[in-house]
Amino acid sequence: MMRSITFTSSKTSTFTALALVGLGLAGCASPMEMGREDRSAAAATEDVFFFAGSAGTSAHVTRKIAADGAETLHGETEIAIGESRRVIVEDVTIDANGHLERAEVAVVGGEGGETRVHMRLDPSRGIAEVRSIDGASTWRMPSEEPWVYAPWSQGGSTATPVSAWVAMRAAVASPWARVVMPEARAGVLSPRDQIAVPTEAGTTVVLGRDGADVDGTFVARLHVGGSDACARVKGNDLVL
Repeated sequence: MMRSITFTSSKTSTFTALALVGLGLAGCASPMEMGREDRSAAAATEDVFFFAGSAGTSAHVTRKIAADGAETLHGETEIAIGESRRVIVEDVTIDANGHLERAEVAVVGGEGGETRVHMRLDPSRGIAEVRSIDGASTWRMPSEEPWVYAPWSQGGSTATPVSAWVAMRAAVASPWARVVMPEARAGVLSPRDQIAVPTEAGTTVVLGRDGADVDGTFVARLHVGGSDACARVKGNDLVL
């Protein structure tokens, strides 16, 4: 379900590289503070990232970075589940400090392409909303810590490059993050070392049973349920 897109090159912004490389996520000065002077002089950028997996999983993400470091991301991740397909569509805004500002997540599937699950997160108001075939729910959660959202497994959802990046930014921004559990209609406070683990190659992000490897540019590889690895590829290496 990948669409034809004009390919652009991936550019590593100064503040992102500072946030992800060599900091160990703790015990150092804030990467956002370290990169603040560089960000204020940086121009806005836009990148498109593509991912492909051997079992049929694929994704593309458009990321726009404002001059102050705030990010907007649009992602479409297609998950192969046997003979069926699920598409996870995400629109996310992250502020310059790495906190999620808003998220719209829809899981689309079936022959008619119906929306199986729709989730809206508004941390500024402390409100989470979920609609599914089982009904609709709205609940409130504290918003002092950055929010991270876990996959909705019953709706055919998995971790995605966008949700992994949201988790990575949150782990860099704060020692604690609130993990939104849409199926439980709750948010669980979690230390960042249970969300993002530094490795020799970068950082591994853990979301439910899924994970992702992050390098100094963006998410490099997505691990879906232990059954498929979806790696970032160059646009001209992707077969549409």
